[in-house]
Amino acid sequence: MLTRGIFHAITDDDLKELRRTKDGPKRRKLVQEWDERWPLEWRCSTDKAWKFLYIALAFQKGPAGGRPEIGQGLGADMFYGKNLHRANFYVIGHVPHAWLPEIVSFLDGLDVAIYHGLYFSPEAQGRFAACCFPQVHGINATEERWVEYTWNWLQTIRDLFRRALDGKRSLIFNAHNC
Repeated sequence: MLTRGIFHAITDDDLKELRRTKDGPKRRKLVQEWDERWPLEWRCSTDKAWKFLYIALAFQKGPAGGRPEIGQGLGADMFYGKNLHRANFYVIGHVPHAWLPEIVSFLDGLDVAIYHGLYFSPEAQGRFAACCFPQVHGINATEERWVEYTWNWLQTIRDLFRRALDGKRSLIFNAHNC
């Protein structure tokens, strides 16, 4: 089952606090506490759209220099970033502030028609199939409604990334990774 994800726009001091919390369960607990107390202007939910967006954007060049030809591009940079947690079924990804100019520029140039093309690209559809979306999540990722759903959530994410860039913050993403 797909899970909800959340971004937090954090300061350098917040990142230091997170890194000082070395134990995995304690680190997860700290980030989950942030979910409850973080100012609304510096956080956003991704609902369950994050996994779709990760796949749809994974074949685009990202700032980390990953391998977009195998799906380790922009989507991985936005949601997994610099991984701060090693558990198989939970992700805490750090998106450094230095990556934000490139990510925000890409997102600002994205319109619904371009996104539609990325979502329905053979590479993304192949990844959806390989992830067994119908079998594991009960979702047929080829349905048009999922493009609209994820596009709407991407607008919220885009706004937070822009605020983080302007506010000189980096981002932390967390979700159960299924």
